Amino acid sequence: MHQRTTVARPTRRTLLAASAWSVPTIAVAAAAPAYAASATRALTYSTVPTAEITTVGTTKHFHGTLAVMNPNGFATSGLQIVVGLPSAYSTAAPTPLVINGGAAGWTTPLAGVTGGVYTYTFTATTQLAGEATAHVSFDTDLLGTLPSALPPITVTASASNMKQVSASAAPKFVS
Repeated sequence: MHQRTTVARPTRRTLLAASAWSVPTIAVAAAAPAYAASATRALTYSTVPTAEITTVGTTKHFHGTLAVMNPNGFATSGLQIVVGLPSAYSTAAPTPLVINGGAAGWTTPLAGVTGGVYTYTFTATTQLAGEATAHVSFDTDLLGTLPSALPPITVTASASNMKQVSASAAPKFVS
């Protein structure tokens, strides 16, 4: 005598129900990285940018300093520091504006003029580690006569994986 064994196969209704439950799971998993990224904090200045102009004879020297801090637990990506020097400070684009210091190395700045401001964009060749601070300074010589009222200089630090921070300061005259 033969005994017949029956194998139960899933019905179409069972397959559709199972696939309907798996779709929300995928959607929730895909939404998690966006939520995690929203907890990223902005770069900060642990030392507010300062600027000063010294004059020796007819030479006018511009010097600025800042300390930018990464408050996150991961390194920056695409770190840049942009210095905006109003054209009232110099009759021609001060070249070169040099940036020094910090753990990051810096590229030669991309310079441009927008709305009467010489803009210098420095890109870090080495990124700023998580919870680290870069102390940097920038220097150049200015050309022409300085204005009697010194307009503020702006400094913006940004990274592609976190929010930027900007500040402005009117330089002090140091003779």
